[in-house]
Amino acid sequence: MTRPQLNIHGYFSRTNLYNFAAETVKYEHPRLYNRSVVSGSRCLIMDSSNIENITSEFVTQQIAVGTQCSFNEQHFDTADIRKENGGTPILYQGSGHARHKFTNSYGVSVNNVLVETYNRH
Repeated sequence: MTRPQLNIHGYFSRTNLYNFAAETVKYEHPRLYNRSVVSGSRCLIMDSSNIENITSEFVTQQIAVGTQCSFNEQHFDTADIRKENGGTPILYQGSGHARHKFTNSYGVSVNNVLVETYNRH
């Protein structure tokens, strides 16, 4: 699946884009800007183990929290990811990630790291 020109700008208390183990996705020129000052808010959460346990009116998740799922082949081509009001813009959770690539990409983090990883055992 290819996601061209994905532009998500705003003030998000949790994240601009949440991906729970959706395999083989190419993001072409995405722009993810989160200007929220909420502690722990992100631009991008890549979750291979349903650690966030996000609920939705549209999708019911049946996989238990902490269950490792395969999460391969994510390609970000010319990404622009900015968390401008403090915090870590990108969070990887779980241990099922493989072959994730950021090509010709740019990231901004003010007073923090750019990418954080969390693996619950």
